[in-house]
Amino acid sequence: MRSSRNVFCLVLPMFLACSAEPVIEKTAQPLTVSTNVVKLFGEAETVEIMQNPDTVKAYRQPQESYLQKLISDYDVLTGPILVAEAEKKELQQLLLADDSYMWKVAKGCEPDYGVRIEFSQGDDKVDVLFCFGCSQLQIYRNGKSVSGEDFDPIEKKLIKIVQRIFPEDRAIQELDE
Repeated sequence: MRSSRNVFCLVLPMFLACSAEPVIEKTAQPLTVSTNVVKLFGEAETVEIMQNPDTVKAYRQPQESYLQKLISDYDVLTGPILVAEAEKKELQQLLLADDSYMWKVAKGCEPDYGVRIEFSQGDDKVDVLFCFGCSQLQIYRNGKSVSGEDFDPIEKKLIKIVQRIFPEDRAIQELDE
């Protein structure tokens, strides 16, 4: 009787270890994100996609790409272009920082979104569209508009990043840094 009890004690822990969900360790330390930024992106899950994307792609949209309810309503001029690791990290840090935005400012312009950056994690997508004429961005989650904000404090840094992503695009290269 004693030996069958010892076998049970050995088998049960092995069974539990095999049936447990796998633990996936993240290699990068997630950025601390403010409540304002979480609200801007709609929910914490959207921020998590931004922090840990499988891929990041860039698109150029034609002139007069005004606000649409669905991401599928925008035309694409160029792309997708796979965004390099260095630019991905810069975009993540800038877009998820509270001081990147002008929270209590309203502008009276109609943004013309010429650049789109898509963060993908599995089937989930977060698209961030940029208007460099009035420094406004618009966020989409899985194709639907979430919200937008003014990004004046990081405009020059974002221009440098998109100029590296689109080195052959004359309109992008002519943006004022």
